[in-house]
Amino acid sequence: MIFITAISWFPLLALSIWEGHVWGSGVSLPFLYDIDAHARFLIALPLLLAAELFVHQRMRNVVRQFFERGLIPDSDCVKTQCTRATLKAFANSSPGLLQPWDLVSEKS
Repeated sequence: MIFITAISWFPLLALSIWEGHVWGSGVSLPFLYDIDAHARFLIALPLLLAAELFVHQRMRNVVRQFFERGLIPDSDCVKTQCTRATLKAFANSSPGLLQPWDLVSEKS
């Protein structure tokens, strides 16, 4: 998890060094003094990654309940099952790190 956080934080540090905004007096808030940026990438990102496992486990039960309670019309069940199978195969593939924005952009 620290590695993933470093991947997101070090490019910002490198770009800030490149542009002279790390300590510089030319900006109102230098990068190293920007507590919001550090909190976002060094605290919030690991928390979101840790929560992903919990959400993934919970969603499985939620989707199952949708089918059990009949919230999905019978006419859409076959299409929904095919979509679930496709998404499961895609998420389990090596390059298939499924993200919510992938679903939105393909459905729109």
